[in-house]
Amino acid sequence: MNIQATKLELIRIITDIQSEQLLERMKQFLKEAEREGLKGEGVHALSKEETRLFTAINEGLPDSLHYRFMELQAKQKESALTEKEQEELTGLVDQIEALEGKRLESMIALAELWSISLEDLRERLGIKAPEPHVW
Repeated sequence: MNIQATKLELIRIITDIQSEQLLERMKQFLKEAEREGLKGEGVHALSKEETRLFTAINEGLPDSLHYRFMELQAKQKESALTEKEQEELTGLVDQIEALEGKRLESMIALAELWSISLEDLRERLGIKAPEPHVW
């Protein structure tokens, strides 16, 4: 498996993560925090920064980008991509990597804000890390 194919597979895995599932997990987390706060255990509403980070983490890929990526990836598996489509796919990979990098930066910032590890943040929010790939 070459590097480009591996990158495409990683992006496919990332795009398969449903934003609705993450949003539901975040809502559940906030409800639990609110209940704990009502018990007098000192849980406060989210700060503006936490809200901004949650929003960035939950953003997801634009549908048009996701669908076009999936369409081109399917054609690539059939070895039916034109040179122009291959260039477009490479550009989409770059865009998706940039968006996912920003998402990861937001996750790291939220973990630092809460003084927990990234792994603990993923667990709290129900975000699965992509499976490791051997290059």
